[in-house]
Amino acid sequence: MASLGHWTRLSRAGAAALAGLAACCALAACRKKPNVGVVVDVPSSIADQTKWVEIGAFGGTTCNALASLLPGGIPVEGAAARVAFDRAGPSPALGDLPKAKYAFAAVGKDVNCGVVAIGCREVDVGIETTVDIPLNPSQGAGPCPPGASCVQARCVAGSNNGDPALGADCSMDLVGAGPLGDPLIAAGALTSAPAIAAVANGFLIAYREYDPFGGQAVVTFIKIDNGGGATPGPRTVLPDRCPGGDEGDPLGMSFAQDLSAGLAVVSRAPCAPKPTGIDFLQIDGTGTVAASGFEGKGTPRRILSTAHSLAYDKTGGDFLVAFVEDKKTANVVFASGNRLEQKPGIRFGGNGTMTGAWVASSDGARAFLAAAIGGDTSVLDAGAGAPVDGGDGGDDGSVDSGPPPPPPPADSGTAGSTLRLQILEGTADLATLASTPILATFPGTWGSVVAVGQRVIVASDTAGVGKQVAFRIYENGAQKTSDGIVVDGSGKVAYADIALVQDRLFFAVEKVGTLPNPSTISVYAYAQATTTPTLKRRVNLSDDSRIPTLAAVRDGQVAIAASETRVAVVWTAGRSLTDKDAVGGYAVFACSAK
Repeated sequence: MASLGHWTRLSRAGAAALAGLAACCALAACRKKPNVGVVVDVPSSIADQTKWVEIGAFGGTTCNALASLLPGGIPVEGAAARVAFDRAGPSPALGDLPKAKYAFAAVGKDVNCGVVAIGCREVDVGIETTVDIPLNPSQGAGPCPPGASCVQARCVAGSNNGDPALGADCSMDLVGAGPLGDPLIAAGALTSAPAIAAVANGFLIAYREYDPFGGQAVVTFIKIDNGGGATPGPRTVLPDRCPGGDEGDPLGMSFAQDLSAGLAVVSRAPCAPKPTGIDFLQIDGTGTVAASGFEGKGTPRRILSTAHSLAYDKTGGDFLVAFVEDKKTANVVFASGNRLEQKPGIRFGGNGTMTGAWVASSDGARAFLAAAIGGDTSVLDAGAGAPVDGGDGGDDGSVDSGPPPPPPPADSGTAGSTLRLQILEGTADLATLASTPILATFPGTWGSVVAVGQRVIVASDTAGVGKQVAFRIYENGAQKTSDGIVVDGSGKVAYADIALVQDRLFFAVEKVGTLPNPSTISVYAYAQATTTPTLKRRVNLSDDSRIPTLAAVRDGQVAIAASETRVAVVWTAGRSLTDKDAVGGYAVFACSAK
């Protein structure tokens, strides 16, 4: 290599080693998006140590703003373009960039992904199309943790799922990812939001597809092991469907405490002379259906909501099913085996046009969340309900609400729709829900709810452009704190699901972009969830080429689940699939408390 003072320039036969990046034709300056070339200079003192070179182009920022981040490697989010390559091998192309000023950051890494050099230069590619970045020696982030390997300048979780170091300190290393099954029909199928649950040695995914032309509906179960490998189960055909029906609402699924047996529930549209109702599938951890049943005798349509329409009730040993009936009421009912125990169920959430119903259960609390437009929250049911407090954390006269609740999350509020939360103690009689005051009412159109011990956490949308996802935390019947999440990128958050295991809280957030900005799904991992939730990791799934493309996701059909060592996210592309859509995909990450 040619020596430039104390520098060694990456070169190939006297040219830059980034040949594909440095080649800029004379016409580049005339293009709308210049083909930008990059040359990286590596100090000769660390040339032998430098195995990998990683480059990122960041718009709307400066090298000074990136300086504190580069010792940890190129940031995983926010880059307009990113490449990583073995300095001894062929160089990839950076691709075209819109004319603008960028901070071009570069990091040199050793064979174990330890950072040994960093550099940055600000260039307006509308003027200059070749960027020369000198690297300076820097002792930054150390090597990959035990159980992980350095691949393309990034630490990748190993396949040894017995390694106790895998996922240490909730690393959120990608373990595996892949697509869901082939679509039921070429185009036009209605696809439910998926459900996912932790089972022995992994996770189980379930989703329904409906062919509105042929009138066929099927449920697909996929077992995902802790290494991210998928084993599809047999498709289960749902009976008594008709062409032209509306079978697009979500599917619910939950497992008993020992993870050996579970239940999946699917709403059935009317198919004359067959009534509307709910199909029940008793399943094991592989998705094998042991028994099925149906509940419906001409009653109004029961619609399920995304992610948390079903919860295992540890106290009763049954499952709690929450649904919206004919857009008029939010109801919850026990499901035992393949039948509903009470009919039509116990109402919650007040009055109004109901648009969503979610439920969570732990040994210390049961939480019931309803979304409604208009209506009255001062009574639960005409002539039967008790007065309720429409504010956050109000005193119901029987629970010590403590000090005044904190203010709502920043930018909270969605005009025209509210979320209403009721909480029962874990051992309380479910029948008392009808007379339990509404604990909190706040703006929102969708929600997700989880519970552990006596702590209940609710995620919801907001009307602001700052923190687009709000979350509120309740304990012992009173609100403790609230906060929100700033979700990078353009577009609007369509849905955020949450999962809670031990002391860790996870959010899966789908943000729908508009072309040319693609949609994204991000995962946020919080530690200290049972005391003071603290953001630990953030992962943008679009930044990893090993994860199936997310550009077309659009309807907020995403769900998340967690075990003691893994976090799994699943999504379907949209409610109605086109001939260009894949059904969806999944990704599994390593996260352990130690």
